[in-house]
Amino acid sequence: MKQTNLIKNALLWVLICLSISCKTSDKSEIKNQVLPIKSVKIDYSKYLKRSELEAYVLQSEKLNLKELNLKPFDTLKFDKIIAYDFEGSEEPNPSVIGKNDKFTNVILKQKYLNEKQGYFLIKCLTSNATYGGSFAACFNPHLGFVFFDHDKVVYTVDVCLGCNYLISTSDIPAMNSKMINKGTEDAYPAFGFSKAGKKKIRKLCKELDFFYGNENSK
Repeated sequence: MKQTNLIKNALLWVLICLSISCKTSDKSEIKNQVLPIKSVKIDYSKYLKRSELEAYVLQSEKLNLKELNLKPFDTLKFDKIIAYDFEGSEEPNPSVIGKNDKFTNVILKQKYLNEKQGYFLIKCLTSNATYGGSFAACFNPHLGFVFFDHDKVVYTVDVCLGCNYLISTSDIPAMNSKMINKGTEDAYPAFGFSKAGKKKIRKLCKELDFFYGNENSK
């Protein structure tokens, strides 16, 4: 199960105490307006086909990352990590991997990680210094990391830098290392990315030529 309960509780508190969103809008401009509902037609031709995605998994370089004493990856059995640049949304594509371990249909790019990149990613995800920032109540990820074992999905991490947090298949302890309102009954984890954490993610994305590699991206 994903760590959704923890995140939902924290987001609920943020919604009550703060009015945080990825973008602000001028409500005076839309007050009393009734806008027609238009159906949005998505051009799927720009996205990778599922057959391309599945073939790439089979062709990707295997990893042998040793001495990983970093939870939860110390007990996770995997031999490949593939990064995905995709146009996610709260609905219908909140993750690069959907139901039945099938890829979402809005993936733009894919790159397998070499050993150096694999170590870099895991150290980033498991470092307390990566977290501690504020976060928004939305989740529109553009970055996904999928861990495979014998070409089967075993772990997924979806990242939204605009909303400033990630959602993973299971809990990453470092995300709970810092608290907001610590010592009070209103305390909740500060699992938003720190400036240092975002910088590391952007560094890897720049190397992969992904959307978040652009410093102006959100």
